[in-house]
Amino acid sequence: MECWKQGCKNKVKVCCQCVDPARYSCRVHIYEHTQDDSIEEHRLKPLKLKINQKNKEALVEELQKLSKELVDIKENLIKEAYRKIQELEFSLIEALERIEKIRLNQVDLISKIHSIKKIPKINQNPFEKLLSLDPDSARKMLNEFGCSFNCPNFGFNKKDRIDTVENNEIVFFGTKTKSAFRVNLNDFSKSEKKVDILQSIILNPIFISMCLLPDKSIFCYGNFPPSETAFILYPNSTIKQLSDWDPSSGMGAVYHDGFIFLFGGFDDFGVCNKAAKYELSTDKWYHLKNNLLHGFGILRNFATLSQILIVLRLLRSFN
Repeated sequence: MECWKQGCKNKVKVCCQCVDPARYSCRVHIYEHTQDDSIEEHRLKPLKLKINQKNKEALVEELQKLSKELVDIKENLIKEAYRKIQELEFSLIEALERIEKIRLNQVDLISKIHSIKKIPKINQNPFEKLLSLDPDSARKMLNEFGCSFNCPNFGFNKKDRIDTVENNEIVFFGTKTKSAFRVNLNDFSKSEKKVDILQSIILNPIFISMCLLPDKSIFCYGNFPPSETAFILYPNSTIKQLSDWDPSSGMGAVYHDGFIFLFGGFDDFGVCNKAAKYELSTDKWYHLKNNLLHGFGILRNFATLSQILIVLRLLRSFN
């Protein structure tokens, strides 16, 4: 290959600026041809140059090699694509087979479930069964066990409290009839028919909360006005009305070392900022002035852990 500069015998280097691959130049004249020519003239110059037969043959040979390489690349790409398609087909077939197995297993499982007869639980807890029933069915169940009580309008609804007091014992507070009764599940059988009707409670119990005391008695208190009252329900179903109920709307209670701590009363702005303690031995209330609950907002219930943490903080602040 010769330099485009006629008479130049320097070593030829392909011009990186030329579009035409037939444009060759040496290091000395590699940029010279672009100084005075326009881009179009520069691109057309290689076409005007005389290409000898030797260069033409070399170019044809190079083009043939490139064409063969392109054919080989095309064939390899086709083979690789076909192989990938086959792999995807096999994977799809395996996935469909697995889906069909899962479907058959589901059908078999459903048929087994339908074939199994409903077996009643052995020694089923009546409390669980009672809570799963609607109000009419629950009342019917209690009547079947001889648990008729003088509360014909007693109704279970979302506001009624049904609390576990201790092992296998529950207490019902009816919000509609302002009445309550205790059920001992250990004696909840056709032979014993044990249901204690609690004496009349002056509550108007819009909502009742409880706190179990060490002697198995229950501290009960109303949360919202006009149920501003508190009492202790003893195991023998007697009731002791507590004096000077404060705060009027406690949201949680916990027993500790002879005291019942109550917290979460609301002020006129709905802020949860009251706390008090009741001493069981002296029947006295103490208002806790250290305002630990200010800014809590309207809290409907405290979790057990939250109650414990607040009580510990109260004890620390008054010791």
